[in-house]
Amino acid sequence: MEEHGTKPLSKLERRHILGWKDKLASKPGAANKMLRTVKQLMTFAEARGFRADNIGKGIKMMRGGRWRAWTDTEMLMFEERWPLGTRERTGYALALFTGQRREDLVKLSWKSIAGEAFRLKQGKTGTDVVIPIHPELKEALAAVHPRHENAIIAGDRGQRLSPVYFGHLMANAIDKAGLTRGPKGCLLHGLRKTAGRLLAEAGALVAPITGHRTERMTAEYSRDANQEKLARPSVLKWARAGKKNKSGS
Repeated sequence: MEEHGTKPLSKLERRHILGWKDKLASKPGAANKMLRTVKQLMTFAEARGFRADNIGKGIKMMRGGRWRAWTDTEMLMFEERWPLGTRERTGYALALFTGQRREDLVKLSWKSIAGEAFRLKQGKTGTDVVIPIHPELKEALAAVHPRHENAIIAGDRGQRLSPVYFGHLMANAIDKAGLTRGPKGCLLHGLRKTAGRLLAEAGALVAPITGHRTERMTAEYSRDANQEKLARPSVLKWARAGKKNKSGS
């Protein structure tokens, strides 16, 4: 929406926002990003007295554009293409075994590790999280050489990578691993969903690792968990409880 940047805010109407949303109907992710930005702008404008109303309120976000979790086969393909010690494998391991967003992944440094765990404040939510280091992540970190002070996933000169550059790096790595990209394929953010799936399948809580604050988002990130893997222990627990009740009656 760069072409509208110089126009007065007082002239902006609700129909304009809805029109932009309609133009991005085929790109729900981009549409939702635009809506979030406009809503934040209008909230700021109303609070500072630049507008008497907030025309962004009540405009619904678009459905779709959800990133899916990677399958076990896809993870294996990536790991076979990118061995331990490569920047791509390190980025993959950090994304998978910490379940964090790319803007937080690029900020992780060796100083972020304390007591066999990563400690960080999430940029998006401000949530403080402590993530115990998974054995496979520990193995991946041990293979990193050289180690740079600014970041674990560092550039050739040891500089911290931007989230956008890191995203492009991983997209290229996914392509070279022979995997299909896109919402229906494999994306870096999908590894965050994969972490939720694996945690749920292991019967572990998702929110303490990913930092989600709402039950809706926690459920969303557990959505791809294998139903059978979750159901079997639940039925066994149910059966044991029923047997105990009968013997005690």
